[in-house]
Amino acid sequence: MLWIKSIISAALHSQSTASIPSLARRVLQGPWLFGMVSTVLQLRDSGAQGRIMENYTSDNPHFQRVQSYNAFVTQSKSVVKTRRAQRYFRIIGLPDRDVSREKILLVGPRNVHELLMAWIFGFSWGNITGIDLYSTNPKIKVMNMENMSFPDDEFDVVVMANTLAYASDTEKCLSEVVRVLKPGGVAAFGATFTKDSEWIGNMVSGADIAFILSRLPVEVYYYRSSDKVNALGQLQTVHDFGIVKKDPVGVCFDHIDILRNKATV
Repeated sequence: MLWIKSIISAALHSQSTASIPSLARRVLQGPWLFGMVSTVLQLRDSGAQGRIMENYTSDNPHFQRVQSYNAFVTQSKSVVKTRRAQRYFRIIGLPDRDVSREKILLVGPRNVHELLMAWIFGFSWGNITGIDLYSTNPKIKVMNMENMSFPDDEFDVVVMANTLAYASDTEKCLSEVVRVLKPGGVAAFGATFTKDSEWIGNMVSGADIAFILSRLPVEVYYYRSSDKVNALGQLQTVHDFGIVKKDPVGVCFDHIDILRNKATV
């Protein structure tokens, strides 16, 4: 019988589907409950938070100043509530893809808040790693984003939520992000541009970043810019990028780079 053969064939050749996030994760995506759980986890790490200025990670005066500033922000805001990183998880295609087996690197998360966000979007807790100039949680490694100690091709995903402003060398930082990405891996990051900023990375324009990316083995698949007034009352442009690391083996034979020439300001 044809229909019996069809059922047997379907059973033998079934394809896996993206895993549906657990009920707990879906519930935690709600703003109120996420905020409550994140608050509890941040308070649990409050002891480590009080020790983040015991020593400097780098001898470089620039990164000492970055560490001092961000440590002050972290300690003055005992509980972080912002969900600024969420849009970068959306840019990398979540929650519409199964990332339960993928490894993610969060650059500059400050504390457990963004780690929890990665978990509720489907990443396994064991596959989540953060780096910063100080550590408030065991999963956050003390490391400079311009000189990571990870091997090449280590992560499937990198998320960097507006951390690029603190780079001393934007191209070196982005090169490191691409280096630790696996071929075919994706990264999403925000870059802010402000005239006469105290931070070097803030004075690198969106067009400059697009040019840097054009020199790296990546393709830009997402780009958006928007203006806002920052906390200091300055007009600021936020550039959001989504990039994929080129896979020399897996390039489509009928491929077009549709966003390359559009990622400018």
